[in-house]
Amino acid sequence: MYTHIIARTPSRSMVKGLRREDIGVPDYELALEQHKKYVETMESLGLVVEVLPALEDYPDSCFVEDVAVVTEKMAIITNPATEQRNGEKEHIVETLKKYYPEDRIHFVTEGYCEGGDIIRADNHFFLGETERSNEAGRAQFISFVEQYGYTGSTIPMPNDALHLGSDMTYIMNNNMLITGELVDNPAFDQYNKVIASKEEGYAANGCWINGTVLMAEGFPEVIQKVKDLGYEVITLNNSEFKKIDGSMTCLSLRFTPIK
Repeated sequence: MYTHIIARTPSRSMVKGLRREDIGVPDYELALEQHKKYVETMESLGLVVEVLPALEDYPDSCFVEDVAVVTEKMAIITNPATEQRNGEKEHIVETLKKYYPEDRIHFVTEGYCEGGDIIRADNHFFLGETERSNEAGRAQFISFVEQYGYTGSTIPMPNDALHLGSDMTYIMNNNMLITGELVDNPAFDQYNKVIASKEEGYAANGCWINGTVLMAEGFPEVIQKVKDLGYEVITLNNSEFKKIDGSMTCLSLRFTPIK
């Protein structure tokens, strides 16, 4: 169960955010409205939400999931691979110190990895082998989580993949939202696969919040599959963040503090 959320206000510079393909320039004012609705939805679910100020020097900084991984035992500051994003990590540390003792905050320094490439399923962490991480970064991350009784493994990804979390998310109760080539990976055979078709692949990133799943609107087939499993589903318009490769989980860190 989560009690707290950390989010960051989108910057006006988000129009210069990284993207794999050009599907349009984000409308900043609309992005603010969508972000406000995202935060209000979290609050409606009983969570304490801390919204950090915009960072104009970092166009992608609203995607706080990439710079840290937070658990009920510790937090890890990641090391983003791209120059445009790497400096973001310095702006999350003081915030996390409010919620974690300093000796429970670890830093990836031996390589690169981003939170979007890391999916937790119960006490196991899957790390995607994408261009946004490297072997040294993934290995150091796994070494950190193993200190706390978790396990970790790496997952090969298609060459055009952005993040592991773009193509799968764990929604608890052994249910894995998943799409694309990952569907046939035997590493996930132990889970009930809730498969999003190619046409609805964007919706494979869903955000579990204490029994409710936040999903992008406009993907009726996979949304119905999640509802059929007994979850309450809240759909949100994520259009402006999608234009810079953002998904539903990217906009928040979800956790229960230990401090």
